[in-house]
Amino acid sequence: MTQVPAASGLELRIGCCVERLPRDAVGLPFDYLEVALDLIEHPAGVPPGGRPAAEVVMGMYPRGSALVGGSLHSARARAERVLMIAAEAGAGDLTFGSGAARSIPPELSRDAGYRLLGGLFAEIQAASRRSGVRVHIETISQRQSNVFNTVGEIAEFIDGNSLDGIGIAYDLKQAALQSPEAIADARAHAARISHVHVPADGLDDEVDDLIALLASVNYTGRLSIEPAELAVTGAATERAWHVRLAAGSPRPAAEEER
Repeated sequence: MTQVPAASGLELRIGCCVERLPRDAVGLPFDYLEVALDLIEHPAGVPPGGRPAAEVVMGMYPRGSALVGGSLHSARARAERVLMIAAEAGAGDLTFGSGAARSIPPELSRDAGYRLLGGLFAEIQAASRRSGVRVHIETISQRQSNVFNTVGEIAEFIDGNSLDGIGIAYDLKQAALQSPEAIADARAHAARISHVHVPADGLDDEVDDLIALLASVNYTGRLSIEPAELAVTGAATERAWHVRLAAGSPRPAAEEER
């Protein structure tokens, strides 16, 4: 386990992933909330001016949908709509997980599937720029999806399709499911990571190692805690304080404003 001295001053913005908004988030050690897509699809669910604010949205497509082999017109239209709703809700980022929806079906070759995904993401990138909401493709283990399982794979896809406006979201828990060497892939491509997810429970050594890795590349993006059931819990707040202390990050913005 590698400890990060507080003097490192890693400028992390630390948030919490939620499927429902807490009644009173004031005093929680979070700079922002990363909210489920369902919340922004019903704008009344995200009240303006909340602290911490809903700055990031999770997901874009329902898990039961199919991007490759399905209707690309429908997929493009949904991306446009979701990104505009996210912008109207005040979010600046969207993490593209979507589980098996992004998998390449068995009747298509991998090359053909990647070509279709490349065309779709060119449209998503254009919609992202119009809305002002940046999209980050999230690493997901092969248990959920047969594409975009590692940072290296996503980086190669981005470079091969001129998707310089698309970011990479590194999910530590999913990386651990993909490989026992949870951050080895992240180490090789650390400078490409633009968003981070860490679990509220477990993987303690890996979390500390990841913080050290982020400090080594002067990471200045967001880091979201993923609690069980995607609700604010004691474990999530404890993890947030641990990360903040290890990284030497300042107090949460909401706390400083009080």
